[in-house]
Amino acid sequence: MLVLSSNLIGDVQIVLSNGVWLRCAQLLRSSELSRHSLLYLKEIGHGWFGKVLLGEVNTGLNTTQVVVKELKASASMQEQMHFLEEAQPYRTLQHPALLQCLAQCTEVTPYLLVMEFCPLGDVKGYLRSCRSNEAITPEPLILQRMACDITSGLLHMHKHSFTHSDLALRNCLLSADISVKIGDYGLAHTKYKVDKYETPNRSCTICK
Repeated sequence: MLVLSSNLIGDVQIVLSNGVWLRCAQLLRSSELSRHSLLYLKEIGHGWFGKVLLGEVNTGLNTTQVVVKELKASASMQEQMHFLEEAQPYRTLQHPALLQCLAQCTEVTPYLLVMEFCPLGDVKGYLRSCRSNEAITPEPLILQRMACDITSGLLHMHKHSFTHSDLALRNCLLSADISVKIGDYGLAHTKYKVDKYETPNRSCTICK
């Protein structure tokens, strides 16, 4: 996993155009990652916020594949803050069963979130592909481990006062070794249009 050092900006308060105060705790955290070190390979989808791209980061010693969420240029102040808030648990928490936000680039627009790459995609899509191909049907022990991964990651979130408002297999990703990571790239809403979404723009909320 790519490890990036960072400097945290203290709590700030931003006045929105509609007069509502939005408390932004550490949302504008900077890191040593420059957007110029990102190489975009291809676009893999769209979310409410804008593009989702597969890319690479050149750290000097090696190259790491990442997923980059790019906020649309027309985003309002509220959308900018919501975009950063969605990634907060994945920036602040460190756990094997949670997707990692490796860095964010907010010095200029468009805002970028650099996410850990999970090559096997979301759990729902993976299990659907297994169902249609008996040759890759996962063993019961693998399914049990997936359930344990999700439970462990969710427990860690709850211990740190985060609650997931839309936990589903479509919002959990698989690493190369079939380990589950809670989190997504914001693509599930368009990929699984038949699924019911109560709050399509929010995946995590802070509960403190």
